Amino acid sequence: MSINNKNIDTLIVGSGQAGIAMSEHLSNLGINHLVLEKNRIAEAWRTRRWDSLVANGPCWHDKFPNMDFPHDPESFVPHNEVAEYFEQYAHMIDAPVETGVEVQNIVKNKNMIGFTVKTNQGDVVANNIVVATGPFQKPVIPAIAPQKTDLYQIHSDQ
Repeated sequence: MSINNKNIDTLIVGSGQAGIAMSEHLSNLGINHLVLEKNRIAEAWRTRRWDSLVANGPCWHDKFPNMDFPHDPESFVPHNEVAEYFEQYAHMIDAPVETGVEVQNIVKNKNMIGFTVKTNQGDVVANNIVVATGPFQKPVIPAIAPQKTDLYQIHSDQ
């Protein structure tokens, strides 16, 4: 599939747990979307974890809807099996994931709705962006976004 000059409603950046879950929700709502992943599905679970790491919660807590882990519900799943589970779930729900696509830049469109997303595979135009790259990434926050003190002011005035 070529992503160059693709127009979609919602673009999800990242195919870990949050990205796959968001894809499922958007699919259930009939919203046209695409998931871009620079590596493989759940790459961080595959290569950026300690060998002994297990999921933070028991199977019954960390599972996706309609798909159980193949373990005792009270067990804690090893990280490599978590990655496999995410990939199997993405296939089960037919998530529109494109791997090997690195997002390089996102720019708000002028005079039209949405954003232009530059990738190593071409440009995508999306009305909405969901950044699901995990909690340990270095954020790039545009100047237009409220700073923490601005957010406090906004919420404390209401």
